Amino acid sequence: MEEPLRYETLTGLSHGQLGELAARITAVTGDVVRPGGAPAAIGLFKSVAMVVTLMRKNLTQEVAGGRSSAARSRRCPADGTCSAR
Repeated sequence: MEEPLRYETLTGLSHGQLGELAARITAVTGDVVRPGGAPAAIGLFKSVAMVVTLMRKNLTQEVAGGRSSAARSRRCPADGTCSAR
């Protein structure tokens, strides 16, 4: 069975904060699926979570595989060139 996503770990926001952000986006944009259009591949909530996760610059140690901060720094320096060692 697939484990549920840990949104707080991935995004740094609580489930409630993500819900509030998604609600605010809906208030501004309205329904993103137009009449006669194809259904969205993922819903707005998951889309918001994905974008917030991708916008983070310093993902938590848990998301990075439990490696120490020093190990992550050696593999992914500030210039963004990460090694697979």
